[in-house]
Amino acid sequence: MCAGLDGERRDDDSARSEDEFDANFRFLVIQNESGTHYATSPSDDISKEFVDGLVGAEVTIDGIRDPASPPNRRFLGPTVFIKGSKDIHVVKPAPTDPFAVPEVNQDFTTNPAGIAYRGRHRMRGRVLAVWQGRSALIGREGQAPFSRIEFADGESPRCGSFIEAVGYLETDLSSLNLTRARWRPTEAVELPEPAITNVTAKDLFSFDGRPALNATFYGKAVRIAGTVLNRTEGGHFQIDSGGMPVTVDVSALPAEAQTSEIGAKVEVVGICILDLSNWRPNDMFPRARGLFVAARTPDDIHVLARPSWWTMKRLLSVIVVLVGGLVAIIIWNLSLQALVVRRARQLYKADLKRATSELRVKDRTRLAVELHDALSQSLTGVSMEVEAAIRHGVGNPGEMTRHLAVADKVLKSCRNELRNSLWDLRSDALEARDLGEAIRRTLLPHVRDIELRIRFNVPRSLLTDNATHEILRIIRELAVNGISHGGAKAIQVAGGVDGGRLLFSVRDDGAGFDPDTAPGVLQGHFGLEGVRERLRQLKGSLVFERMPGGGMRATVAIPLPGRKP
Repeated sequence: MCAGLDGERRDDDSARSEDEFDANFRFLVIQNESGTHYATSPSDDISKEFVDGLVGAEVTIDGIRDPASPPNRRFLGPTVFIKGSKDIHVVKPAPTDPFAVPEVNQDFTTNPAGIAYRGRHRMRGRVLAVWQGRSALIGREGQAPFSRIEFADGESPRCGSFIEAVGYLETDLSSLNLTRARWRPTEAVELPEPAITNVTAKDLFSFDGRPALNATFYGKAVRIAGTVLNRTEGGHFQIDSGGMPVTVDVSALPAEAQTSEIGAKVEVVGICILDLSNWRPNDMFPRARGLFVAARTPDDIHVLARPSWWTMKRLLSVIVVLVGGLVAIIIWNLSLQALVVRRARQLYKADLKRATSELRVKDRTRLAVELHDALSQSLTGVSMEVEAAIRHGVGNPGEMTRHLAVADKVLKSCRNELRNSLWDLRSDALEARDLGEAIRRTLLPHVRDIELRIRFNVPRSLLTDNATHEILRIIRELAVNGISHGGAKAIQVAGGVDGGRLLFSVRDDGAGFDPDTAPGVLQGHFGLEGVRERLRQLKGSLVFERMPGGGMRATVAIPLPGRKP
């Protein structure tokens, strides 16, 4: 709904003229006899300078009143939304003299809400303490002996000086305070000097024997002694008073007087400040942020005893040096150990390289002998068949053709043997740690589209490289035989250890054959004879059996060295 507001515009910490999250929003806080009201606008023509120029002016605002929270991070209650500066009408401009406002007197109501609605007021008194450059505590005549002044900006007054301050009247339920205030010097008045009370940390942080911030010391001059625990660049240091830390604010002192040696025993005289937030409508009691002692002059810090030369810092330095030396020794030992390990690894790699080279030479020699024996035997057979074919000549063409056919088969066998031997030279199957993987690598070049299933549960450590090579050749020959002669479409290889024997089988789903009548060396087929020759070297056995539904299964048993059957 539409709403009109008449009143004096103010600006304070609870409603800044500019939102912290969205700089496009400007806020106005209006006070009149009915209370505090809020207005906000996202218009660009309401600048910060324009808003600041309305502080203290009597205005009328036209806008739309929304009982809900405005679209920003603050919940301000009912708020009036305005479109721009044309909706703000100045009835009475802000006074040219900011100090031309009512002075705080003794008949102020004790109701916090009533105090907060009084707006800008003026008070005068002597500066008792100053901290952080923007807050001061002044002593005044009357029922309320002191007030906290929070300055908007500019230089803060000196402790002991008399000032006149004007700002927005608020309360923390302990004193009447001014926020966003400005000040000027004024004539001195007769005020009693504050009496100094000797206290300890226990006095400040307990009430009736219970842990609490003792508000009875707020605004009083106190004397407290302790040992400096730490210091910060913000104008603070802490002292240990009876096992409890107490913060001392020295931000009002010259820079050279703000430093205190850690470990020194000091006596501090200052004003006890209870850091309270001002009352807000949604807070029954203002929050207490802490309690500290604000020093007024350099003479308020008395050094009772300098810290011992053997300070914690120097002790830590000695410990760091000793630890550094120990670390250096450890690093030296570790570097020597690393050097020894590196040298040992180099020797190990050299020995491993030499052993690997010897094994490769040995393996190649074995393959060369095997290749020579196989090819020599096969080529001899080819030569004999060719000579027989020549003897028969044209007189017996049928016999000549038979001998040439045998020679052709023997030559193809030689080619396959040579190809397999060359594959063995290039294959890394023997390097596989798992025998199933070694079998798969050996068979993959030969099976092509054939289904291959392998389950070979035999530890690689049970077999030597030579035995592994022979077993891989046997399995390959049996699988290739089933594919080439039986037309198999699937090959299954299974193996395991049975007591002191290695048992494995090669099964196919081909047409099968009779091992007793299968072609042999005389017909140019050396595969099965090669398998039997390898098994004789391994002292193993071979058994063929037809499987129900078709196919053959070749079962091989080989005794394991060092194991009883």
